[in-house]
Amino acid sequence: MLLPETVRLLLVDDRPDNLLVMSAVVRSAWPEADIHTADSAMEGLLLARKQEFDGVLADVQMPEMDGIEMCRVLKDDPRTKNLPIVLITSHGTTPEACAEGLLAGADDFICRPIDNSELVARLRVMIRLRRAENALRASNDRLRASVAEKTEQLRASRDELRALYGHAGEVREAERLAVAREIRDDLGQKFTETMAEVEALQKSLGDEGGGIAAQGGRIVALVQDGLDAVRRICLDLRPAVLDELGMAEAVRWLGRDFQRRFDVRCRAVIQGTEVHVAKDVEIAVFRIVQECLANVSRHAHAKSVDIQLLLKPEVLNLVVRDDGIGLPAEALTRDGSFGIRAMRERVSAMSGSLTVENVEPGTAVKITLPLDLTIEGAI
Repeated sequence: MLLPETVRLLLVDDRPDNLLVMSAVVRSAWPEADIHTADSAMEGLLLARKQEFDGVLADVQMPEMDGIEMCRVLKDDPRTKNLPIVLITSHGTTPEACAEGLLAGADDFICRPIDNSELVARLRVMIRLRRAENALRASNDRLRASVAEKTEQLRASRDELRALYGHAGEVREAERLAVAREIRDDLGQKFTETMAEVEALQKSLGDEGGGIAAQGGRIVALVQDGLDAVRRICLDLRPAVLDELGMAEAVRWLGRDFQRRFDVRCRAVIQGTEVHVAKDVEIAVFRIVQECLANVSRHAHAKSVDIQLLLKPEVLNLVVRDDGIGLPAEALTRDGSFGIRAMRERVSAMSGSLTVENVEPGTAVKITLPLDLTIEGAI
């Protein structure tokens, strides 16, 4: 049975009569075969590098360069390393010579005198395997190209999402700053003016004011409470210590403020403060610690909290651990509580990693941020 495709073969032998015999045998099986001949190994190498062949039949014994060396050269060349090669040997070739040829990369051996049916059968198998391998390589190349394209699309989408998240973070921080300023400058100022007016009224009434003066004192106390609330809200929105003294002092301030407000011991250990950290990273770490402490105050029933912040030139490691009752299993999943999801999105936007796990006792939040890969503005 003839193969439907055109067969292109390269025959290499230094004897013209052998080339004629091999050509006749090939054409008996494939009358339309495209046969090229070379009378030396060097000429065979040149032809093999110029054209695409389905296979090579080469005599082992040739002057200057034998078939085994020619095979080795072709298999070492990236352009021809997949080219099937059949070596034709003289009668009585030793097993050692055959082994040498196989080690050189030959795909098969045929011994003279040549059996026509055997030669044709081996050529059919060789060509079938060659074309199957080519088809598989082409399929793999298409698959790799498709995977590379999809990967690039995914990377572009991820970068776009990170950029959008970063922009949203910038807008959010800007709004917080604006609100804090408005509250401080407007509402805070009104509270201060009100307290001053009440205190002035108390002084004008003097000791004769009686109950009115006492009521004024209560009003002053209420106004002072309101003013303290305004200051606390402004600090939560955008603490001045973060802008003025940097991340390390801001994290220490969070710990002290948390301890004062909730009567829970909070210790902050910070190492590597000499490492320069971009502003977006500082804000992100501040917000993450803030969220962790807020979660502790709401759910943990903890007696103590430890904050560990380690800064290195290439990475930032943050651990916030409490000794509370731990989190329920559903809160530890990727789609857990809103606070954890918000922290995870913030960390992911900066190419970092976050783990939340129950420890004995309490809960530990561990965060790693690569300082050289963070996305500017992902806050």
